[in-house]
Amino acid sequence: MVDILYQSLIFAGFVIFAVIFYMKRAASGFLKVITEIIKVNELNEYDPVKFLETLPPLIDKLGIHSYSYYLYYHDTEHQKHANHKKNSFKKFVCAQDFTIFLEISPGKLRWERAYLVRLLVETVFLILKIDVNLNLRAANKALSEFNKINAFLSHDVKNLVQFLNIMQHNLSGNLTSNDKERLIRYMKSSAPTIKMRADRVLSTITENTKDFMTEDEVVTPCLIARNIASIMNVPIQCNGEEEEISTDRKSLIIIFENLIKNFYDKSINEPGIKLTVSISKSEEYFTISFSDTGSMIPNTERIFEPFFSDKKGGLGIGLYHCRSIASNISGKLWAENSAEGPTFVLQLKRK
Repeated sequence: MVDILYQSLIFAGFVIFAVIFYMKRAASGFLKVITEIIKVNELNEYDPVKFLETLPPLIDKLGIHSYSYYLYYHDTEHQKHANHKKNSFKKFVCAQDFTIFLEISPGKLRWERAYLVRLLVETVFLILKIDVNLNLRAANKALSEFNKINAFLSHDVKNLVQFLNIMQHNLSGNLTSNDKERLIRYMKSSAPTIKMRADRVLSTITENTKDFMTEDEVVTPCLIARNIASIMNVPIQCNGEEEEISTDRKSLIIIFENLIKNFYDKSINEPGIKLTVSISKSEEYFTISFSDTGSMIPNTERIFEPFFSDKKGGLGIGLYHCRSIASNISGKLWAENSAEGPTFVLQLKRK
């Protein structure tokens, strides 16, 4: 009896030792991968999108079957879909400025793997939450500083506008000096254009795109696009020349100028590409599309994030500003790729 008990105790000891050894090895491998995940996040400078793009090779080491996510912040959406099993683990948070959803499906799920995968989900979710908050705070701080700079710019430009107004008023009279006649004619013809440009700069840098007043009027989008393109010496093709819509002209000009300017910059590096503006309508919406035959946009959502730019010397403000303006006039602005090339789509509600 004692011998049997002794043998049972020895066997039980071996089993316990084997389990401890297995768990230690599994935990050690898991912690190693978690450490790599944290380091990758640091190398990506706490960018949540880049972090998620570099995550698959790491979680593959843990035998993860599939994963999916949804991120919403800075008015941009990033998502990845996958098929999941019933034993998947999910985490979700919806705050005022952002939304995060994460779902991970493990491979073979034993009791110890369930614990480790749950820990993986909590870790990745926490990293995403921290990264998103860091990006939001950094962008808000930068925008705050940007607004302070605008205050100083506004003061200087106001002085310029006042000077131009006075100059235009004085030149509108009948001046008879022969020595200055040619100069006065030149100034008379140039002053209205200079004033118009200065007023536009002033209104652009002083407006808060979230709440500035708009005034709807009937406009012809193709005519506006052609006028802007002619100033930049950009050839365009317009489909829907006679289409008219009711919207804020100033907002439309700002959006069109930015999109056409971006095409102009792109055409310098990709000579020969063509730009087409198309106007279509349905019962609910007007849709204005800017399509070009150039290279695809690597990430059609990231380009709308504030201070993100893939252009050398770019500030990353233009498209973010345009999307905010589009939202302010009850519209949407997004980008998409097709076999023919990239397209920017502005969708406005019919009024």
